[in-house]
Amino acid sequence: MCFKFQNKRLNRKKVIAKKVSFTGKIEIPIADINTAPYQHRSIVTPVQKKMTEFIHLHSSVLPLSSDTNYHSKLPGKIIALQQTVNFFKEHPSKIITGTGIGNFSSKLAFKTTGLSIAGGYPQKFIYIHRAFLTNHLDLYLCYFTKEDGRHSIVNSPNSVYDQLLSEYGLLGLSTFIIFYLGFFVRKSINAPHAFPLIIFLSAIFLMDYWFEQLSVVVFFELLFFLNLKQEARNR
Repeated sequence: MCFKFQNKRLNRKKVIAKKVSFTGKIEIPIADINTAPYQHRSIVTPVQKKMTEFIHLHSSVLPLSSDTNYHSKLPGKIIALQQTVNFFKEHPSKIITGTGIGNFSSKLAFKTTGLSIAGGYPQKFIYIHRAFLTNHLDLYLCYFTKEDGRHSIVNSPNSVYDQLLSEYGLLGLSTFIIFYLGFFVRKSINAPHAFPLIIFLSAIFLMDYWFEQLSVVVFFELLFFLNLKQEARNR
């Protein structure tokens, strides 16, 4: 009885298999990548629109961003450094102490423009120093109001080193190198595993204004001090 029952089940499976079997090929439709759904669409954000309007209002003092045909083979970060060097050539008295906080290259400088680049800011307190307006702000507007392929960190003037040099001068930059980076370098002599972290952090400082935000610097310092503690225990 059991054997016949199993045969019946097998026969039913064969019948079902025959019903669902088919012949022929399945044709998968090929998408036309030249049609609109597959093409890049450039969307102008409210911030970009505000920046474009700002350029039109101040085109006489914004030589880079007001020139729609401007193009450079150099990345924006290199051009930003050139602007800083050229500024000090024209204003040698500023090279020791810099232009002041928020006057040339910092997140604060971008924020106080009221253009919503680095967050909101009260309209009645808007402030833009001319040195920032004609240099790093002009450069930023030049790249970040054009096609989004240029909206890259390599084209942004943001950099801790540029910020310290331009706003705090050689005095501020040397203080940072001696007392901040120097401290970690000295401590890494007894903790060789921490030295790669210092190299990594030194490179990261080229990318943004890290000390004006809760950032990777906090994690670096935490990992570094944990490493020092572990090295001290192992002695």
